[in-house]
This record gives sequence, structure tokens and C-alpha cells, in this order.
Amino acid sequence: PGGIMGVLGKLGAVKTGVPFSEVRQSMDSGVIDAATFAPHAHLATKTYKVGKWASTNLNLGSANCPVVVNTEALNALKPAHKEALLGSVNEAIAAYVDNYDNNTTGKYWKAVEDEGLTKITFTPEQTAELNKLAASVREDWVKKNASKFDSKTLFEFTQSLVNE
Repeated sequence: PGGIMGVLGKLGAVKTGVPFSEVRQSMDSGVIDAATFAPHAHLATKTYKVGKWASTNLNLGSANCPVVVNTEALNALKPAHKEALLGSVNEAIAAYVDNYDNNTTGKYWKAVEDEGLTKITFTPEQTAELNKLAASVREDWVKKNASKFDSKTLFEFTQSLVNE
């Protein structure tokens, strides 16, 4: 909740809306200084060709690729088909994660190396400070949305899923 820009904004970054297809051009022209993406998006936009640095231990992007299932359609499956589908989830996720880690992320770090980007490694103290800022962003999100829906319960539920 609040997104990456919530934390970066607390550090002085200015949020700018740039369509994905225009990120590289915006970096080329100096409209933006940096982009926070998951590795596959940096590969797609080739931001590493104009960037100057990459963080080694702070992934500012994410590869959130949810799987959505229509409950009615799932329940309409024959028991054997439903069992086969649900029984393949862990294996499918493991294959996805393995492929992403070993192929996509590997290609990204090779591109970073090939382009000679400076690698920035945040210290434990710096990451602790970022975690404090992130906690305050989450708290702000819960407060901001409390009058619209049960934001605290939603946040706690989502956090419990992340912690599994």
C-alpha cells in the first residue's frame, strides 16, 4: 500500500507519471533520473543502457504476477480436473520462480555488468531506515483509507499472506 513512491517521496523523490513505453525515452532526455522496475521490465525498456547505477540488495520493483481463478468455474470442474489443477499450483510456482531467478534476473545482472553500471549496496543501517519509512507509508495508507473500508484488516490479511 502506498507503493514504492511513498518511501521514495519521503526521501525527496518527485513522483512522475510516465507510460511504460516512454520510460527509456524519458531517461534519455533527462525528464526522469531513474526507474524502479523488476528485472524483466528493465530488460524490456533497456534502462540499463542509460542508467548509471543499480542496487544489489534492494529490489525497488516487483514481479507480482497474480493467478486469478473464477471460483464458479473452478467449482464447476470435475473433481479429478479440479484436483489436478490445484495439485499443480506449487510445482507451477516453483518452476516460475526458478525460471525468473535463473533466467530473467541472470540476464538483467549480465546487462548491468556489460554496461558497467555502478553497483550500489545498501548497508544494514540504510535498509533498516528504509524499512522504517516503509512502515510509516503503510501506516499512512491504513489511516487514509480507514473511512472507506476496513483498511487495517485488509492490510493485516495481505501481510499475513506475504509472511507465509
